[in-house]
Amino acid sequence: MIRAYARLSALRKNAPDSVVSEELVNDYHEALSHLEAAGYDVSELRIPGDRLEPRWAGGRSTGENVYTKGKYISQRDFLTRLDAVLTYFEISQPGQAVVGDQGL
Repeated sequence: MIRAYARLSALRKNAPDSVVSEELVNDYHEALSHLEAAGYDVSELRIPGDRLEPRWAGGRSTGENVYTKGKYISQRDFLTRLDAVLTYFEISQPGQAVVGDQGL
């Protein structure tokens, strides 16, 4: 449980400035799975697959658009979910899981 919280906190502190890759979303989901295994109901805070989309990478001289192979979500959408789960965890464990708390 503490490792999952630490992982989520690290994701929060190191989130990219504009978009978040599917790889980071997978890391986020793995941390949520650890919390769920510990008895926390955080399933509604998962990021639905349809929120991840390829990014426009440019255009060809033919006018055809080119998109990335990887999928991404906006930083804002990612941080909204991440902050919600961190807040949920902090509320459910008062005094034990405050960001920056040395008790972790």
